[in-house]
Amino acid sequence: MRAVLVGLSALLPVFALAAPVPKELKKKKNYFPTAVGTKWEYVGEDGSDRQTREVTEAVDKDGVRVITILWSTGGTKQTWELREDATGLYRSKMGGTDIDPPQRLMNGKLAEGDEWDGEYAQGPVRERYKRVVGKPEKVTTPAGEFECIPVEQTNPDDPDDGATIWYAEGVGMVKLHQKGSSPLVLKAVTVGKK
Repeated sequence: MRAVLVGLSALLPVFALAAPVPKELKKKKNYFPTAVGTKWEYVGEDGSDRQTREVTEAVDKDGVRVITILWSTGGTKQTWELREDATGLYRSKMGGTDIDPPQRLMNGKLAEGDEWDGEYAQGPVRERYKRVVGKPEKVTTPAGEFECIPVEQTNPDDPDDGATIWYAEGVGMVKLHQKGSSPLVLKAVTVGKK
């Protein structure tokens, strides 16, 4: 019995080093899993595109979770940095280039009828956007059928630039349809351990 207690006490410092998940993030529905090891595989509905995205690092500090994602497509790899807090999920870096101010991908609760707009710059490119959360709907993909929340993004400066992204709770992005291209759908997902 004493050996067991000594062994357990040796593990306590290891558990104490893990940063707790900020309270603000625990309260909301999780439409974008951020545990290290979470991996998404996507395929174009017409077979034209294959992509993977994987969470390689997630660090909690002062109520903000900083997430590093490795994005791969067609032999090209790129690192993204996302930041998540109680107000939403933001893309803050893409391929080593800062996005300033960070682009809000989703708001804190992602409920039907919510909308937000913003402006961001990635290097010399500056874009405005508006996002609107739609009515929940079922989406069928090679990975299965999911109850999703659609988020439509438009560009006030270019009516031909826009997309709809469907998110499923506990899964993340299930489908992406950019104007003028074949939809990208979820082929497989592995959610990492927290």
